[in-house]
Amino acid sequence: MRITLATPRRSPALTSTRGWDLELVADEGLSAKNMNRPALQAALGWLDCGEADTLISIRLDRISRSVADFAGLLDRAGRKGWGLVLLSPALDLADPAGRFTANVLASAAQYERERHRAHRRPRLDRHRPRPQRSPGAHRPRRRCVAPLNRPSSGKPDPMTTDGVIDPILSSESTTTSISVRGEAQRTVAPDEAQIFLTASATSDSKSAATSQVQASLPGVLTSLAQLGGEVLTAQTTRAPLTWSTQSIQTQEEYDHDKVSGAHGPTGRHQASVAVQVTVRDFSLLAGVAAALTSRDSLAIHSVSWSVDEDNTEWALVRADAIQAALLKGRDYAAALGGTVVKVEHVADAGLLSGDRSGRIQMTNYGASSRSLSAASGEDLSLDPPPQILSATIEARFAALVRAIPVTR
Repeated sequence: MRITLATPRRSPALTSTRGWDLELVADEGLSAKNMNRPALQAALGWLDCGEADTLISIRLDRISRSVADFAGLLDRAGRKGWGLVLLSPALDLADPAGRFTANVLASAAQYERERHRAHRRPRLDRHRPRPQRSPGAHRPRRRCVAPLNRPSSGKPDPMTTDGVIDPILSSESTTTSISVRGEAQRTVAPDEAQIFLTASATSDSKSAATSQVQASLPGVLTSLAQLGGEVLTAQTTRAPLTWSTQSIQTQEEYDHDKVSGAHGPTGRHQASVAVQVTVRDFSLLAGVAAALTSRDSLAIHSVSWSVDEDNTEWALVRADAIQAALLKGRDYAAALGGTVVKVEHVADAGLLSGDRSGRIQMTNYGASSRSLSAASGEDLSLDPPPQILSATIEARFAALVRAIPVTR
């Protein structure tokens, strides 16, 4: 594989560690403000005709500081089938995350170039000779056509009058901040189900009720073990089937007196123990449901479904939210006659505005909260419902927009 390296440094290390066959090109002394550089154009020619596979550069600004040039380069690479790799930061533009980050870097590079140019302009103006005017001469008020894009519909620009703008009122663009929220959702399958149940017994004494509860547990736990279940520990949190039991609780039984209707103790005692069953292998759900509903001493209170925190869909929904914020920021900038040039801040919702209501969250469809037992005559439904992953982020962009005319 032949690789074209746009910067002639570090080539021995790249060749030895990655096994690349490198062809070094360099445009010494030429600025990256555009791509009209002989060595770079030669390298692009090799890539287009298949003589090289990938263009490598240490940094993006070594190739171009123009967003338009970089967008054209990405499109050209996609059409011609060659790759583009940056070493600092390490980015492979073959995947969407790499392209998104590279676009942000390109915007930042163009913004930095334009900022330096704006700072140099006043110094140059001071050394330019000013035209001499005769005393009392009247300088006519000029009108010029607005330099920004006219709407594609052909209608007049609402920020001008008949497409003509007064340079005294508004003649230059300005940088402004745009703050937006980006929201996204994805529907995914759950990773685990948690079944919460209680084993209980009632007897004339606490000890008798406790003994009955203890005697009812081995049967259901044996059934779960036959399905491959095991006790929940720090080492079995991702096992296909686990269970955990809580301490036994006892209390007096209360009921309404059949004669007087008063509510009070009956003289009997109740004992109960909470059990949590976690299922990650959903092929075991039918067997688990049969084992739990076949015993009268068990009451199932609820079933909850969840998605693991390290599920790859979380990263995708967060990336979707960032993309949504970027699109919204571009829309706002376009409405002001400008464009986004820099990403200033990206944060979880609430960190920028102080509003803690927006969070990355999961919506659970199909959670059950009914109490079921063998005596109820109902079947326990354990069909995995879809989960809705939602992400909300806040972003702040720097946009170069046209100055709004002042009405006089």
